[in-house]
Amino acid sequence: MKANLYRVFTELSDADTKGVAISSAGAVDTEEGVIKGFSAIPYIHHFKIIDELEAMFGLPVTIENDANCAGLAESQFGIGKDSKKSIYFILGTGIGGAVCLDGKLYKGSSLYGGEFGFMIIKDGITLSNLASPVAVAKKYAKEHGLTDFTGKDLFDLADAGNSDAKAALSEMYDVIAISIFNCLVSINPDLVGIGGGISVREDLVPELEKRLQKLVEKTDVHGLDYQVKTW
Repeated sequence: MKANLYRVFTELSDADTKGVAISSAGAVDTEEGVIKGFSAIPYIHHFKIIDELEAMFGLPVTIENDANCAGLAESQFGIGKDSKKSIYFILGTGIGGAVCLDGKLYKGSSLYGGEFGFMIIKDGITLSNLASPVAVAKKYAKEHGLTDFTGKDLFDLADAGNSDAKAALSEMYDVIAISIFNCLVSINPDLVGIGGGISVREDLVPELEKRLQKLVEKTDVHGLDYQVKTW
């Protein structure tokens, strides 16, 4: 990783570079300069990564969690710029998230603010493992004996009318809606942003809103003032 970063840095050597900013996986402790927790990139964790990179670049370095970066950007310049309290779900290989209050990140006391993917939804299974498009596609492929099968393939099957694929996606929407509802009655945001490859689908927001309305009616929690938007 360091070699690749340094290669990019040298390619930009003619630029008037003031610092280096990195969007990364993991729970980033900016005060300690350490990426805590765990992620799909295990070798970046639990050492003074900012110190090492600053020594290599000879410039100030800042690192933030990738989902937090996405949420912060949307809260300041995108769909959340007029929001006071917004949350963001990023749906992909897993499910990441961010909480922004008045345009600033809320990371919590242990850096896990917005880590919605770790929510336990049922039977001890996390939201990421139940409802990320990649996880849902893997489960479907295993059940149907398929190989080289992606989330896009699953959506294509559903769009073509395959009842099993449609059922798998319906269950995914159910779980995502439950997780959003849990945030609506705990964090109580005025905006829920949805990002990731799935966010380009025109049916995503209507499917979620339909399920959210049923949850509101079922729990008799009325007066929630929020919007669901994609970016």
